[in-house]
Amino acid sequence: VAENLAQLMYSVMMTGYMFRNAQYRLELQESLEQVALPDVQDKKVHHFSSLSFWDVVQKY
Repeated sequence: VAENLAQLMYSVMMTGYMFRNAQYRLELQESLEQVALPDVQDKKVHHFSSLSFWDVVQKY
């Protein structure tokens, strides 16, 4: 039972990392597209660019 629970927890953790990585890649791609097209800027880009590296690290 404990081994099954450990496998389930590991699977959930890895799935979470996979989804977080996919979300990060999509947000990065959207951000880069906005930089490539400066005339169509979104508030999200301004908010994201105002964060420091350490703000992002501490958030996640």
